[in-house]
Amino acid sequence: MNYLPDSDQEQIIAAFQQVLQSKFPLSRLNPQSGTAPSDLALWPDLAELGWLAISSEEGIGGSGLTLAEEALLFIEAGRHLLSPHFLAGSLALTLLCNSDMDQVRLSIASGESIVCPLIGNDLNTYNGNTVSGSFYALDAERCAYGLVTGTEGSCLVAMSAGKVTEERGIDESIPLFRIDFDGVPPVTASNNSYVFYQAVVMAAAMATGVSERALALSVDYAKERQQFGKPIASFQAMKHYCAEMALRSEAALSLVVQAALELESSDKAATYDSLAAKWMACEAARKNAELAIQIHGAMGFTQEMPVHYLYKRAHILETLFADQQMLVEQLSEQASPSV
Repeated sequence: MNYLPDSDQEQIIAAFQQVLQSKFPLSRLNPQSGTAPSDLALWPDLAELGWLAISSEEGIGGSGLTLAEEALLFIEAGRHLLSPHFLAGSLALTLLCNSDMDQVRLSIASGESIVCPLIGNDLNTYNGNTVSGSFYALDAERCAYGLVTGTEGSCLVAMSAGKVTEERGIDESIPLFRIDFDGVPPVTASNNSYVFYQAVVMAAAMATGVSERALALSVDYAKERQQFGKPIASFQAMKHYCAEMALRSEAALSLVVQAALELESSDKAATYDSLAAKWMACEAARKNAELAIQIHGAMGFTQEMPVHYLYKRAHILETLFADQQMLVEQLSEQASPSV
């Protein structure tokens, strides 16, 4: 199993990086007017390039990529703190791939309809027929559909069918809402677990990107900031911090790539490694973001520095689809794959 990207994959990554650097720099998260910015305003621009349907067929404006390329792109999305709606839309198109709902697919792939990842209280909030209960929803007022996914099945539900209430969230760059459904039939649904495990792996990829960006920002700042006439990067403690961050990021990256390749090939180890990848990647994202704030000192808590957004986004990614406790419970119920 080859874990290294080939030349074609490297070109795809480079093209995506160029788009993200020009349209989604981290500086966009610094509110200049007191109003939280939203990535969703640029969704049509991403749609024109085919990025909203990266794993879908070209007939609906997709790129037809495999899970391997998809994971690499979500790592880059995580590095730039692209909204989790990017992931929810891709998963929704996977859910719709075998349906006859062409209009819904096209509206999502074109950026006309935005899909919101719904965060429930457990993994099985969709009972196979209807959606009920209370969910947290990111930027709900801009979204046409909500994605519910779990080990027992996944579904797409119309946001207009729920009651939306504004909440106070940890990340001011993504408004938080609560939405309540009462026996709402889904727009489309699947009773298998594939979309759930794809969601887990790609959320892990985004978390890996967060951990890598925390390391990169910390190294750059440590080279610039001086104490006692020397860059703090020359101090042994800073070297240890950065080495720890690098090890976490590398471990997360390796497991994410492995899980994506296993899921693509229907390997029997995919279930276990997908769950393990999200647990490890989210741990790396959160702990690296914590260290990044420490390395930046008092500046790490200010609006001028983007590292606090890395910490907030790491916590959001931890809650998506399966939180850390749920992952541990799921992992404990399964036998470890043989080496």
